[in-house]
Amino acid sequence: VDLVYLANCNSNGEDHLRYATPALRKGVPLFLDMPFAHTLAEAREILALADRHDSVVMCGFMLRESPHFKRFRARFPDIVPVRRLVVPNHGPSLENLTSALTITQVLLGDGCVWLQSSGDTPLNLLRLHYDGPNGSTEAIVANARHPFPDHHMTSSNYHHCGWTASAYGDGGAVHSPRVDDYMFMYGGIRLAKMAKYMALTRKPPIARESMLELMRMVEAARLSHGSGQPVNLADVG
Repeated sequence: VDLVYLANCNSNGEDHLRYATPALRKGVPLFLDMPFAHTLAEAREILALADRHDSVVMCGFMLRESPHFKRFRARFPDIVPVRRLVVPNHGPSLENLTSALTITQVLLGDGCVWLQSSGDTPLNLLRLHYDGPNGSTEAIVANARHPFPDHHMTSSNYHHCGWTASAYGDGGAVHSPRVDDYMFMYGGIRLAKMAKYMALTRKPPIARESMLELMRMVEAARLSHGSGQPVNLADVG
């Protein structure tokens, strides 16, 4: 066996540690669908297993490698400095939240300083703070549905998942295209090549700290919702 792919089965990563363990104990490279795990502690345990058994782990999502969002990011110089990024989310599940946070990470990079969670339910409305050379940038991840629930943005009867983002800066605003199921596979092709590279070289193509930052964001959101206060990511895990 050259590689094990562990798909996201229940949308919250609760079973990822359990199903990842047999492959890692045999030293087989592991490609995890997001979310990495249900908790930061479980994500760290997966990585520790890989280290103990001379294996490697990659947790990736198609939107992380989406050329559409990368082209959108390339428009940021037109409005610099970017002051706010808004990413509508599809619901409070960990799967959806990790998707929205992945888009935020693609567009703003690693280095979220603190995060605050508010709203009626946990993981419903997040405010993320990033420092930069020209001042700070605030990212808002908020649950939002299309205003017309029965309206389909594509030509089939299947309800397609689609993601957007908007950036606002001193020089104006830019808006991404709607990246939906038909466009996901552009990033999926890139992820498949990265997984093959990992299987052949036994080198993780995504930095460990970058993968863990998403889980630290999730933990910070849970802590913040309980306290009502912002939580520094440096204080999480």
